[in-house]
Amino acid sequence: MMAYPKEDIKFRKKSYDFLKTKYGSTIKKNTFIFQNFAPDYYIKNGKKERIFILRNPPQFPLFWVEEIKIAQQRGIGIYLIIYDHEYDPLIEKLLEKCDQLGVGVIQCKRTYKFECLQPAITDYPKTDKIIEGRMKFFISSKLWLPEREGARKILIKFKHQPICVERLSNQGQIEEVCIELIDKSEFFIGVITPEYRSIVDKEIRYAIKKKNKKCLVYIRTDAFSTNKNKLKQLISHVKQKATYHKFSNENDLKRMIPTHSADLIGKHYSATDS
Repeated sequence: MMAYPKEDIKFRKKSYDFLKTKYGSTIKKNTFIFQNFAPDYYIKNGKKERIFILRNPPQFPLFWVEEIKIAQQRGIGIYLIIYDHEYDPLIEKLLEKCDQLGVGVIQCKRTYKFECLQPAITDYPKTDKIIEGRMKFFISSKLWLPEREGARKILIKFKHQPICVERLSNQGQIEEVCIELIDKSEFFIGVITPEYRSIVDKEIRYAIKKKNKKCLVYIRTDAFSTNKNKLKQLISHVKQKATYHKFSNENDLKRMIPTHSADLIGKHYSATDS
């Protein structure tokens, strides 16, 4: 039997209690889901199946990547529960990997309070209905960022069509799907914040190159003081190659988008265009 240090024992107990309270279902510990894959916790709640893998320190279990993909193909949601202490750089790296694979992340704070940083792909919000005839705006930013959802809602309010990759039924690698959706959208909105993600970097650079005059790029003011080199490079690229706007918070962004999107549409589509 594996021996755990006291910190891990408490982390495991608190995680179990959290899951029991949240889902109210029978929790199976170290149960083989299929050959060679026995995660920490497995819960079946109605038709929903979820797997929870504890990680302390918060590093992605690369030895289980193939098993995770197989579980997702079977419709099982995958979550990592991470313990938060002095490993912030590790958390950033882990979130980047989880974004790519559609793995959810739940963070256990030092106070043993739990917060869902991002849902598993099986728990993504319901898909958006695509209304033909509306101008399509692909929105690029860190998933689950309040400003991103705010941009989506304000576009809907003003009768435009937001295109958010997590709200569409897509197959294939997420980066390939995003590039395809950018190409198919009339316009592009990029929202840059200190919560840097490499896929957002690629999307913004690609959009500026392919449809520069049809891009709206917004940079949150606190991103300008970042110490992240890649984020600095992205901001420098945007400042050199595109028109950008500064914003302070979600409400600030929602206030600007209606006017900017209307101006953008007006420059590229006349009233007589079909």
